[in-house]
Amino acid sequence: DYWILSTQALLKIPGSGAFDREPVRESASRDLEGRLLFGRSGRLPPQLLNLEYFSSFEVGYRLRDRNAADQWRTDATFGVDASRNYQILLQSFNSISQDRRAGESSSDYDIYKAQISIVRKLPWRTAVQFGGLIELSGRNTNAGQALSMSLWSRF
Repeated sequence: DYWILSTQALLKIPGSGAFDREPVRESASRDLEGRLLFGRSGRLPPQLLNLEYFSSFEVGYRLRDRNAADQWRTDATFGVDASRNYQILLQSFNSISQDRRAGESSSDYDIYKAQISIVRKLPWRTAVQFGGLIELSGRNTNAGQALSMSLWSRF
């Protein structure tokens, strides 16, 4: 059983690409974010299959320029080792805008997403992740779904 507490910082600087597409403020803003992550790993009780697990919860505040709405961001993850080679991940990703002045900012939106995925461990400290994401609800945005695949490098 291990606990973890960490801080993270993000600085996003837009590239030199064209910003003539929507959402303009989203693409061109410079962002500064601070995050706090709290997590735990361990083994589930024997009556709950006795599997190894980890969980994490992150909360952050993102400051944005170019009239883009600042955001609270929260992410949560629960992962369990289903076998020696497979891991199951349940995740939630949320963005909550802080601009509540109706009609003044196209970047004023809230979105709540959930994802489930399977991670297959591979040789050479790598893994591949396959998942599906669904946007559960939101404000001033359309809901969608997505499939994803990621290649991991473990260190």
